[in-house]
Amino acid sequence: MNDPAPFEMFETIIQFKPRSEWRLRMTPEKLVDELDARVKISGLSNVWVPPIRNRLDILTTGIKTPVGVKISGADLG
Repeated sequence: MNDPAPFEMFETIIQFKPRSEWRLRMTPEKLVDELDARVKISGLSNVWVPPIRNRLDILTTGIKTPVGVKISGADLG
């Protein structure tokens, strides 16, 4: 298996229109805010990153999001 993503992870890839066709004063940050407000699935959280960056994050850290905390040791308490 070459894909580092776990089986329980699924993706939707969105191809945007050119920025020249975006609504007036639309920014990537506003776009993510609008998408996050509309795309909600119970029990899941959205991660809005380019697919290649997501794969690199998973390969380098083992964590499925750009920000995460990994705790390890003999006594986790």
